[in-house]
Amino acid sequence: MTKIYGQSDDNIYFEGDIDGQLDCCYGTDDREKGILITCSDGTIFEVKYCKNVPGVWGIIVLNKGILFDRIEPCTDPNADIYSDIVYMKDGVKSAYFATRNWGIVD
Repeated sequence: MTKIYGQSDDNIYFEGDIDGQLDCCYGTDDREKGILITCSDGTIFEVKYCKNVPGVWGIIVLNKGILFDRIEPCTDPNADIYSDIVYMKDGVKSAYFATRNWGIVD
């Protein structure tokens, strides 16, 4: 299983089949878009600090791949993990991210 969530105001963590962190996410609360993450199974989501609730990392699932399990929403900026959390089933091989200009262009 892989668990994905935001922490602090500039980090996104991966725990499980993929283990590590993105520490280049500072300022996502000020940008129009957050960080786009694409997993090897086709799951795609946007992660952004203060997306839906001030002081909480918000995650919006844009596409559910075959290993997507669930998302647990968070509304408490004082929670231990003050972030929505994505859970992926076993088998995620990789994840890629984009930090700007990832929208579809006509």
